Amino acid sequence: MLVKSSPKPPRALAMTFDDLPLQRTLPDDDTLPPLEILCDINGKLLEVISANGIPAVGFVNEKRLHDYADVSARRRVLEMWLDAGLQLGNHTFSHLLPETSSLKVYCDDVVRGEELIKTVLAERGQRLIFFRHPQLHTGPDGEYKSALERFLGGRGYRVAPVTIKHQDWAFAVAYAGARMRRDSSLTELIVREYLAHLTESFAFFEKLSAEVLGYEVRHASLLHVNQLNADCFERIVAMIRARGYEFISLEQALADDAYLLSDDYVGIRGPSWLHRWAHTKGLAVREEPRLPDFLKRLLEMS
Repeated sequence: MLVKSSPKPPRALAMTFDDLPLQRTLPDDDTLPPLEILCDINGKLLEVISANGIPAVGFVNEKRLHDYADVSARRRVLEMWLDAGLQLGNHTFSHLLPETSSLKVYCDDVVRGEELIKTVLAERGQRLIFFRHPQLHTGPDGEYKSALERFLGGRGYRVAPVTIKHQDWAFAVAYAGARMRRDSSLTELIVREYLAHLTESFAFFEKLSAEVLGYEVRHASLLHVNQLNADCFERIVAMIRARGYEFISLEQALADDAYLLSDDYVGIRGPSWLHRWAHTKGLAVREEPRLPDFLKRLLEMS
């Protein structure tokens, strides 16, 4: 008698975006573009998110919004994300790192990063829930990390972990430079290699999850708000769906029991939570997919 195998359950992924309103990609220019261009970039990304019904969270660095003197201009991109039915989270005011900031300075920056977000959320009857550490740096030592965890918990935050990591920020920097030089051949090469890097990174962390947890966790992925992801996100979504994923909210992802596991990692890096759980279990840390050599050369020249 032929017994049919049960269908494999779909993989699950929560999408999150850091550095809202826009990742800094040009080394010599830390200012935001004109508001119309900023809205075009975010709008292009949001169009694909909405068309695919993806419940995403955008993590905000409010300091970047202060490039605009007019408060209504500062609010505009945040309101675009909320109009699309998405969530906003705190990514600190000025993208501080714990290893370069005292605990008080860091916590003050967290609080300052709430001001505008809380206002626009409150107007819609919503509240601020999620916090994302810049570069996923959670503390250089145990004392700092524990104190920061207590502080964030005291303000009602849930930390937004990441299981699938990659180096999209590096491709975005190279992409911005190539676009500025109007080098279409190079931009096309960067896009192809970027999509290959994402595919390799997904495969790496899918396998790592099975090795560390014995199953594939409900993943949380991080992308940055930038021109590269705005231009490529439709192809990124197609790649993710081809790997068997359904898109879920961050709340749904965090319902996975894996996120209750202990994490004793401390240091000045920001590894995936899968690496943190492996470290806590005493497992060897595996090397992640590397950047292609041509991209390293481009970054060195920038």
